[in-house]
Amino acid sequence: MDFGRLLASIVLIVCCFACFGAALSPASSLQHVECVALISSGRAGTTKLVSDIGSMDETFVINEPFREAVGLRFSENAEELVPPYKDLFSCEAYRTMPEHVLWGYPCKFTPQFHNASAECINDPEGFGRNTAYEECKRKRIRIVKTIRFFWFSELEFPQECTSQKIIHNIRHPWPLGLSIFKIGWGVHLKDVETEEDVKHTLVVQIKTRCELVMDEFEAIWKYTSEHNNVQLLNIAHVEDRTDHAGTELVFDFVFRDHDIALPKQIVDNEHMEFDKRLIEEEKRHFADFAYKGEKLLEELDADDLIEAERAVLSDNVCYALTKLYSHIVASQKLKKGEL
Repeated sequence: MDFGRLLASIVLIVCCFACFGAALSPASSLQHVECVALISSGRAGTTKLVSDIGSMDETFVINEPFREAVGLRFSENAEELVPPYKDLFSCEAYRTMPEHVLWGYPCKFTPQFHNASAECINDPEGFGRNTAYEECKRKRIRIVKTIRFFWFSELEFPQECTSQKIIHNIRHPWPLGLSIFKIGWGVHLKDVETEEDVKHTLVVQIKTRCELVMDEFEAIWKYTSEHNNVQLLNIAHVEDRTDHAGTELVFDFVFRDHDIALPKQIVDNEHMEFDKRLIEEEKRHFADFAYKGEKLLEELDADDLIEAERAVLSDNVCYALTKLYSHIVASQKLKKGEL
């Protein structure tokens, strides 16, 4: 064999090995990556929804990555401590962000890590830099769930996201507000003592939530109107736990290009082991609030609650949000063939 043919053979072998290595690389083996921003108000059922979606082999869920950054919003280096959406979807955040920012909450509530949450919490640097990044890169569907859409970072999808989607989940403002008040989440209950105090605080709290959700609607509408390639699904959380219309729409929206059906155990409302652990984790997470709000609400009689509800729904913003909610619920039923 002459030298030229030998050199050509060596080059060919090297190229073959390079191609083989690239084929095995988790970052380059995916030709189609679907990125989904799941946006919701708190106490609207998305933790369970994330558990359902995250139980699928094709998905990687990044659950509330901004939660630990709440207290950092006004610090001088806030921008450095908040993971950009594009870095979350590209998985780069797992290699670049401080562990305490990214891992405080996701360690406990991300489905992929429920068997390794202790390792995730005790050794976040080793776990986050290796396991999470590699796992994320292998998945063709990546979902970032947040209840703080526009507080921290502008939504931006990286180029590798060939499919870009937004799911916006809302709940009726009255049960949403009651749920938040019960756990004392974001509510100043220290000086709330009398029944009038309770009613006033409850009404103000829910009106504030209505304004936040409507601002979110406006921000999402503006974003999707400026980015025609981004698909949007609005869904409504209903109080009937046997109604899976919203969950079915989400699964169709996320998995329609992957020929994946909604699992039977979710339709039958069977809680997986992780769901049970997740519920217990949430109870412990909110234990510090001592559920003072729930105790205060129990002291109100039915007439007081009715009066408070009327005050909420007579507010222009809450009324408009209620109408939007009802429209989305009707749309869900229509798509499911119930209307």
